[in-house]
Amino acid sequence: MGADDYITKPFSHLELLARIKAVMRRASAPPPGGDGEAFEDGDFKFDFAARRVFAGETPIQLTKTEYGLLFHLTKNFPNVVQHKTLLAKVWGREYIDETDYLKVHVQRIRRKFAEAQPGLDPIDTERGVGYRLSISSS
Repeated sequence: MGADDYITKPFSHLELLARIKAVMRRASAPPPGGDGEAFEDGDFKFDFAARRVFAGETPIQLTKTEYGLLFHLTKNFPNVVQHKTLLAKVWGREYIDETDYLKVHVQRIRRKFAEAQPGLDPIDTERGVGYRLSISSS
């Protein structure tokens, strides 16, 4: 429920300290967004000023991490954003090899959009490369 990291045993105390510092840095950093015009494509709306995301007229409740992922995909639309780039931007540079984090959060975003509007999938996967925002009017 809101966890965005885990460490498997055995782990080094240096790794633990690095991850604690990364969490502290993310917690103190200003969240992405908060300025700019809204982004709209088909049934998808990203209101940067209000920090809100909509599927049609339905607001999508996102965690801070999910919001960060969609923010970076939206800002780079229609280009593919590499896994390592997303991991560095959302979790921090120490996480660039943790692609499982990305897969789990992308799956959660997809599920939330599908619940709000069946058939709406905001993210395309480019196997072995990354993800792209891909919502268009039918």
